[in-house]
Amino acid sequence: MKKRKLFLALLAFVSILTLVACSNGSGKSNSSVQEKTVTIKTSTGNSEVPKNPKKIVVLDYGAADTIRALGKEDSIVGLPTDSLPSYLSDLKNKKGITNVGNLKEVNLEKVAELEPDLIILSGRTQGQMDEFKKIAPTIYFETSSKDYWGSVKSNIQELAKVFGDKTEKTVKTKISEIDQIVKKSQEANKDTQSTTLTVMLNEGNMAGVSPEGRFSFIYNSLNQQVWKFQMKNMVEVKKVRKARKKKMRRKLQKNKKVELIMDFLLALKVLTKSIQTSFL
Repeated sequence: MKKRKLFLALLAFVSILTLVACSNGSGKSNSSVQEKTVTIKTSTGNSEVPKNPKKIVVLDYGAADTIRALGKEDSIVGLPTDSLPSYLSDLKNKKGITNVGNLKEVNLEKVAELEPDLIILSGRTQGQMDEFKKIAPTIYFETSSKDYWGSVKSNIQELAKVFGDKTEKTVKTKISEIDQIVKKSQEANKDTQSTTLTVMLNEGNMAGVSPEGRFSFIYNSLNQQVWKFQMKNMVEVKKVRKARKKKMRRKLQKNKKVELIMDFLLALKVLTKSIQTSFL
């Protein structure tokens, strides 16, 4: 009887050990799975992406610059290098980076051949997200024209999560440094009477850029004052443009009338000559 009780007690003890072992093994497995991916907040909602990806195709130059600043440049395997800005020109011929086209037209086949762990889209390619998702997990970070610096900070912090705690700490330090620079600019421009006009040069053409446009950061984050001409005299500018167009139309119409008269005179001359020849 005592032996039977001893046996049952031993059996119960072994069962407990087995359950504990199984429980520990299961916990390690779940932890391992969790460590392989991370959930980040993007412009399209929460996305689960691989943690510490070894191969990233980056279609956004801002994201590429951020990744390089975080010391993760070697993880970039694909980039549109046809029209790289000067600050990224050294990546054009960097070993390990494949050219996947340009910002407007990306070669999907080349992207697929790279077998990336992660793809980061730009504003010009985010409409093709479903196609890129067939190749690898795909994310898109958007910036706000109303709070540019705030949205950029959020995007950088979320991107840093992909690379782990150490990178997140680095980002926290760097953002704090930039925050101080922004704060100094805001204070310096607080009572300024000077105004700022942003312009864009493109293939020899120059155009003014709206304060709510791509350079809104200058106004809403750095407290630069908008050049009033952009707002006050816009009606006059439109009137001038309209008058010029009207003048051009009149000139074209006048030229057409002259051309018609010249054609008529030429035809009359040919007809007269033909009549004279027939009489001869």
